[in-house]
Amino acid sequence: MAVLGVGNGLTTFTYWEYQLLMLCLAGVIGMGVVVMEYAMKRLQVMPVLFPGMFSIREHKFFFFDFEVREVHVAEKLRAQAKMLVRMTLFVVLSYLWQHCVLQTSQSIGTEFPREQCNSEHDCFSSDFHVTTFFNRQHEPVDCSDPKPFDTRVVVSCIRFVKPTATEWLKHIAIAHSVTQLNHKSYEVFVWLAGNSRCLRSIIGALAVVTFALFLSLFFAGVVTEFVASWLSFVMSFSMPVFLWTVWTTSGVCQAMWVRQSREIQQSIEENLQAALKELPGMPAASAPEGIGFASSSLTWQATQMAAQMSKRLMQARVGFSSMLEAVTPRRRTVPPDSVSGSISPASPSPSLGSPEPPGAHVPPAQPSTRFLAPALPGSGDAIVQSETPAAQL
Repeated sequence: MAVLGVGNGLTTFTYWEYQLLMLCLAGVIGMGVVVMEYAMKRLQVMPVLFPGMFSIREHKFFFFDFEVREVHVAEKLRAQAKMLVRMTLFVVLSYLWQHCVLQTSQSIGTEFPREQCNSEHDCFSSDFHVTTFFNRQHEPVDCSDPKPFDTRVVVSCIRFVKPTATEWLKHIAIAHSVTQLNHKSYEVFVWLAGNSRCLRSIIGALAVVTFALFLSLFFAGVVTEFVASWLSFVMSFSMPVFLWTVWTTSGVCQAMWVRQSREIQQSIEENLQAALKELPGMPAASAPEGIGFASSSLTWQATQMAAQMSKRLMQARVGFSSMLEAVTPRRRTVPPDSVSGSISPASPSPSLGSPEPPGAHVPPAQPSTRFLAPALPGSGDAIVQSETPAAQL
């Protein structure tokens, strides 16, 4: 049966009719991209698609709990996230089309597609040459006569998938899991690469190597067994795109970490300078504007050394005073009664030439400070070396 053109009697549809169906797949993918672009432009879907990476709190845009203040940085982050969503959309729609609508497979060689013919595929062969893209020579394969090809050809087999509810539900669940896997892997790899320069360099190198290796091996015909369908081609091509997106976004994350560390260091220095200003006797050591972190660190170290030196001088002063008190003779205040008792009655009074008569009023004497020498052998009292009123000392 042929819908467009003349049927060949070997296949249900002609090759051009199948190409028209594949064009419908391109239209479905295009419509999906348009809907996605409209939703991402009009609605705040980034926190929903990437909850661990993007968030909006108090009308502020956050990237891994880093507040994004610059508009160009926010636009760059959104552009990379949208690129990943587009890539995931291509993979998911191609998967659903492959397993729910139209199943395709492709092989290169001289072997006859026996398995595809048994599965009721319509197969077409074409020469493995660059001119095939221009002359569009695709001959139908007769499945009733299974014999190998004489030369190396490209065999493309296509068939419609019989729709069943269980198969559709299974493949829709798998497509949802693939979407979540891509989004969560994107968040994890961006976080890891943003915290490690070595890992970020490895991811960037892998992105370039996988892209170049895939193209070279594909056109050389080495990976034709793996890339046997449109879905396999899209999945293989999505790997370098995923790695490149991770590498670009991790650069923004790394810049955010550097900016936060500088802000924390600046805050610590400001708090330290404010604390040093409050110390008594300490000069205000504030670094002028335009001086970098190294100069401010030297100023802070010099201030700390001056503070330690002042503390050590105070401790040395206290120790020297204690040593002087230990070496100097100890002074003792003697009460007047003990002083009068220690002086002989025959000795003259300091103020009068003769002793006071009994009963006379004696004014209270000021306490005197005496330096007492050791008592001589055979005497009961100590010898008074000097006598000075305490008020004169």
